[in-house]
Amino acid sequence: MVGRPFPPGVSGNPKGRPKRALFDDSLKDILNEKNALKARACADALVQKALGGDVQALRLVAERVNGKPPSAEQVQQAQQVNQTQPASREAQRAKLLELLRSPELRSLLAEAYGKSETERVQ
Repeated sequence: MVGRPFPPGVSGNPKGRPKRALFDDSLKDILNEKNALKARACADALVQKALGGDVQALRLVAERVNGKPPSAEQVQQAQQVNQTQPASREAQRAKLLELLRSPELRSLLAEAYGKSETERVQ
């Protein structure tokens, strides 16, 4: 057969690329040996690089110890969630009392309901 070994639209590799590279598997095998001296040596070398001013090593150590910092988008989403969550009952009551004491609201109530209703609010 000359030309394409597969008809158009059919992949020659239907399962796709393997999920892990050979290097990753080999690295895990080496680090998973019974004694963890090699893993400890790698961690020590990474920390020494970070202490020496290697920014990438410092970032990797910080992410491994503290976790990745949230992205700006994640921070914004968290802020939006906090703003939409209802306040506690005490906070709602305090806000309502603050609004009821405002002169602007009192004058609006006086216009809408008459003087006797606003006297009850006080």
